[in-house]
Amino acid sequence: MSKIDTIYIAGYSRCGSTALSMALDQHTDIFNAGELAFLGADYKAEHRACSCGEQYPDCAFWGKLEGHLKELTLPTQFQKAVEDRRGFRALLHSGAFENSEAYGRRMKELFSWLREEANVPVILDASKSARATVGRALALHRLGGQQLGIIHLVRDPCATVRSYIDNGSNWALEGHKAALPLPGLRAAVGWAWANRAVERMVVAAPEIPFVRIRYEDLIEDPKSQLTRVAEKFELDMRPIQAAIADHTPLDGGHSVGGNRTRFAARPFEMKAPDPSPSLPPHHMAVLRLMAGDLMRKYGYSP
Repeated sequence: MSKIDTIYIAGYSRCGSTALSMALDQHTDIFNAGELAFLGADYKAEHRACSCGEQYPDCAFWGKLEGHLKELTLPTQFQKAVEDRRGFRALLHSGAFENSEAYGRRMKELFSWLREEANVPVILDASKSARATVGRALALHRLGGQQLGIIHLVRDPCATVRSYIDNGSNWALEGHKAALPLPGLRAAVGWAWANRAVERMVVAAPEIPFVRIRYEDLIEDPKSQLTRVAEKFELDMRPIQAAIADHTPLDGGHSVGGNRTRFAARPFEMKAPDPSPSLPPHHMAVLRLMAGDLMRKYGYSP
């Protein structure tokens, strides 16, 4: 029996969370809810869909939430006040502030509903640690009563920034949002800020089971990385390891958000990293200034 009831994937965008979430969703004890922080907003948006391809009200799983939406999700601004940078700072220092009690009650009810409807003991939340959700993991742990286990996914920031320079954001790629200026510099600052915030959270809450996985190591040897997760969270990962080894197609289930790969069943695969992605000098300068120490800690050359 696992000692956790919620797996939270922390880190920055383009870290491989969608692929890892789809793999973990094959476990009979885990339901991959995806980027659950955005459920309330996505549910009401006509252009956003569940990974099954259906609009949320028409989805076989999320459609059951229709009558409970107001009771189980939070108004966007209310949720942001707890989970964004302001809430994160408050959680680090005191653990309680305005709206914290109401937030905790709603999250307990939502996760309880998910476990009951999915008939599993463990929920996977891949909302990560960017600006809007930087405090979410700590809030779920301290306010929402979830027994968290954290997977911190990290990727070479040079590859992350290069991806944003070449492709822009996922929302822009899918036509949901206009492209923002300076995507590479935004990604450099975002990578540094998000991963430094995870470091602060781990120090503030050492009781949370924690494992850090590098994107590159997950690609090279998924079996050994999943073994680390199994040992830390006391979950049997052998069925997932076998599915990956056999190239069994993995589907996106009923997850919220994530990149476009969630819409099609496919064997576990992640884009092989460029051994030396080139960046403009000013992008590298920002990375070295803001995250040189983290790059070295995670095994990346600044």
